[in-house]
Amino acid sequence: PVKIMDDDILENPETFSAVLTTADTDVFLQPDMATVSIIDNDNIGITIENETYVVNETDSVQVCVRVIDGTLERNVTVTITTMDGSATSVDPKDYTSAETDLTFTPDNSRLCVNIPIT
Repeated sequence: PVKIMDDDILENPETFSAVLTTADTDVFLQPDMATVSIIDNDNIGITIENETYVVNETDSVQVCVRVIDGTLERNVTVTITTMDGSATSVDPKDYTSAETDLTFTPDNSRLCVNIPIT
């Protein structure tokens, strides 16, 4: 049997081929190749860096998100969305609502979004 090696990298499916060959001209090989697809079984952890932010009414807040567990070999997209609490994003506005997709790449494991305070 062919042993499949496990790793801890979040990656796209990968393939390899198993090919039959023979020097015997009396043997007909059909089919002579099989493709094996390896499906990834790994996960990564993504977190907001700080659970609490304190800002003045005239500022904006930069919320940063990062990969905390695992290694990326492919892009991963998450969406960050604001949600009203005692501060609201409707008139009278306390902040400007935001919904932004953040795409992590193998070369970028930390992304930030600015949220204006009004």
